[in-house]
Amino acid sequence: MALAGGALTNGDMAKVTGIEDRALFYYLNTLVELGYIIKHYPLTGEKSNPKQVRYKLHDPLLRFWFRFIYPNMSAIYQMEEKAAFLNLIKPHLDAYFGKCFETLCREALSRLYQKEAVTCAYELGEYWDKSTQIDLVGIRQDGIIDICECKWGNIASIPKLMNALDDKKSKYPNKANRTIHGRLFVHSKIKAPSADRVKVHSLSEIYQLE
Repeated sequence: MALAGGALTNGDMAKVTGIEDRALFYYLNTLVELGYIIKHYPLTGEKSNPKQVRYKLHDPLLRFWFRFIYPNMSAIYQMEEKAAFLNLIKPHLDAYFGKCFETLCREALSRLYQKEAVTCAYELGEYWDKSTQIDLVGIRQDGIIDICECKWGNIASIPKLMNALDDKKSKYPNKANRTIHGRLFVHSKIKAPSADRVKVHSLSEIYQLE
C-alpha cells in the first residue's frame, strides 16, 4: 500500500508502515527477487549511487489493487458498484494515470527511436536530485541525450511548459558534454513549438507506433 500510494524511498515507506529502515531491507529485497517491485536509480551514464535508490511496484494489477481496491474493500462491498467507482476511484484516476503515462512514454521512446532510425545503443530511465525531477531520460551512444517531460493533464500554458523543460535540460548533469534534446509527451495534441527546440508526441501518436 505504501508503494502504491507513492512512497518511493526507504524513509518514505518507514513513515507509512511504521517499520524501521533497516528492517524494510529484507522485505524489499524479497519483493524485488519475486519480481513484484523494481529498484531504480537516477540515470546519468555514470555508476549508480546505492543511496539514491527508489522502488516501484512493477506489476500493474498490484499497483491498481493496492491503490484503490484493498484500502477500500469494506466500503466497496457495501456500496453499489457505480457509486463505489464515482466516489472512491474516479476522483483519483488522473493522478494515477499520470504515473502510468510515464511508463507508457518510456516504452514508446524505444519505438520512436526505431521509427527515427536510431541504430546506436541507448539507456532509458529517469533522473532526480534534491531540486529536479525528470520523468524520462534517454542516453544514446551517438552523443545525444533526450530529456523528456510526460504531461498527462491539461496544459495551461505551452510556453511555461517549454520553459520548465528547458530548465530541466540545464540542470541535468552532463559531464561528457553531450548534445541534449527535449521531448514532450502529452495526452492531447498541441500546437507544436519549433521542431529544433523540442519534439512533441501525443497519446494518439504513441498508439500508432508499430
